[in-house]
Amino acid sequence: MTDLEPGRELEQELRDERARRRAAESRIEELTERADLWKKRAEERSERITRILEDQRAKGSPLWPLRRLFSKRDQGEVIPATVERRQTAAGYTPTSAPRPSHQWPSVKSVVSVSLAVDPGITRCLSSFDDTDLTRATSEDLDRADLVVIDPEALAQAPAEIQKRLAIWSREVGRQRLLWWTSGSAPDPTLIRPGDVTVANSAETAHQHGLRYLPGCLDPALHRPDPEAHRGGSSVIEGGRDRLSSPPLPMIEAAASGVGFDTSPGAGTAARRWAYRHHSPWVRAHQLLNLVGLRAAQPIPRVAAILVSHRPEFLPAAINAVLRQTHLLTELVVGVHGASPTAEIDAILTSASIPIEMIELDRAFTLGECLNLAISKTSAPILAKIDDDDHYGPAHIEDSFHTLAYSGADVVGKGAHYTYVASRDSTILRRPGLEETYVEGSPNGATLVFHRKAWDQVGFPHRPRHVDTGFLRAAREMGAQVYVGSRWEFCYVRNPEGHTWETEDEVFLAGSEPSWEGFHPERVEVPDVEPD
Repeated sequence: MTDLEPGRELEQELRDERARRRAAESRIEELTERADLWKKRAEERSERITRILEDQRAKGSPLWPLRRLFSKRDQGEVIPATVERRQTAAGYTPTSAPRPSHQWPSVKSVVSVSLAVDPGITRCLSSFDDTDLTRATSEDLDRADLVVIDPEALAQAPAEIQKRLAIWSREVGRQRLLWWTSGSAPDPTLIRPGDVTVANSAETAHQHGLRYLPGCLDPALHRPDPEAHRGGSSVIEGGRDRLSSPPLPMIEAAASGVGFDTSPGAGTAARRWAYRHHSPWVRAHQLLNLVGLRAAQPIPRVAAILVSHRPEFLPAAINAVLRQTHLLTELVVGVHGASPTAEIDAILTSASIPIEMIELDRAFTLGECLNLAISKTSAPILAKIDDDDHYGPAHIEDSFHTLAYSGADVVGKGAHYTYVASRDSTILRRPGLEETYVEGSPNGATLVFHRKAWDQVGFPHRPRHVDTGFLRAAREMGAQVYVGSRWEFCYVRNPEGHTWETEDEVFLAGSEPSWEGFHPERVEVPDVEPD
């Protein structure tokens, strides 16, 4: 452009200005549409709540919740029942107060400009609001929180892109530049104090004296064909020994169907380890820490929804949620037609996660209770918990991973272990129905789903079969349903008290015997041992 005549140079600047204006107008249009969508959803939610309240008034039932319960009182202080508060590990805070995760932007709201060819790098960058340097405007570079360059990609880039980066790198007060290489050392002439250089292979890091940050796994590698709808496990399971950390490619292979170990749950343990340590969102968070940019925890909050009319069952169920390994878990407990016991209050006193407890009128149906409990949390992912089944500590974490790699809206268990109390034996129901998309219903006690699925349909207002009604309606709205592995859950079939009553002979049809007695620890898959 420096060789252009003054008139042509001015004309080029005018074209650039028009292009930037069109981009800004397009962005404003997009944000306006998004705002309209959220406004519409808020109005629909408000109308739904109004209808529920009107229904209760028409029935003559007390309005929910009757009163709000807490795990303790501060030095004998009486907290009015109308005060909205949330129990946390640090004490009580108003529910309107921002959560700690809101103090920093989410990973997805971080704006980046990048130039990379290595898949292990580009997968991580997809967690940001990323623009390729070859398409980025000057405005994109100005507003970027972070610029990431792969030297391999830069070497293949046109000369004008290399020149543009060189000019930008010399600007005073520019953003930090992160060099993330898969083989080549970065150009030392482009590095300034504060820039960060890392390699995604240990060999390259050692060779060039760089920090080591591995590439991240490919979530698509674990995703089955949604059109197949075939039963059968996608991983080879078999013994229960703890696993040592295998190489990431081997973990990816095991997680997507190739067994590297004969222990039962080997594929599940491998996938858990891979997603916990090498998923794109985790790697993106680590990258931001390297360059000194703070961001909120990239793992979404999951709210466990526990509704029960049997207070004596609640302590064990609450403790099952408290020991979950998912980092951001919270709990909403709905006590249906009863009052919580002193034992429950004692458990809540030392709870390490946010817990909200409400009492629900006996006249409410199970579907109404579930909807009211869910309305008390804003978590983007919801996990339905029953009061008398066994949940392993990784149940919620593994289910979140299943949502991530399947791309489904709802996940649950197809094949699952079941303890039949009348026979004192444990069986495997629906054997072979693992790691596949389904048209039927997973076990209702294992449903984990995106909030948007509930926002669209909710649970039907009836006392039984609420899970099948919810799934049928969700499918009508385009939702996909997927069943994961059999592990980390054991259904407990007591002689009575279930919402689904049927004879043992019918219930056991097609199942496989597993072991005598109730040994829930056998359904739990231990973590891969770190090297």
